[in-house]
Amino acid sequence: MQITNEAKMFITEQIESNEAKNIKIFLAGMGCCSPQIGLSLDEPSANDEIVEVNGIQVAIEQQVSSYVTDLTFDVRHDENGTGIVIHDPSPSC
Repeated sequence: MQITNEAKMFITEQIESNEAKNIKIFLAGMGCCSPQIGLSLDEPSANDEIVEVNGIQVAIEQQVSSYVTDLTFDVRHDENGTGIVIHDPSPSC
C-alpha cells in the first residue's frame, strides 16, 4: 500500500481537524470480483491490522487486508472538490 505525499498532507489535515488518530480501511460492499474499499477516520477495532504508511497510521479491517497491498491513495481535485482516490492496479472483472 502506498500513500502519495499529496494524499499524506490531505489525510493529515483531515486527521487533525477531526481530532482523529488514524484512517481506517474497511469493507464497504462487494463488487462483482472484489470488495469495495471504504476509507474513514474511525477508531481501529480489536481485530484490525495497524500499519504505518508514509507516516500515517492506518487501521485495516481483516476482511480487506489481503486486497490492500497494491493500492495507492492519492488526491483528486475536480468540480466536486478535493478528496482521496484509491488506485488499484489489479485488473477487475
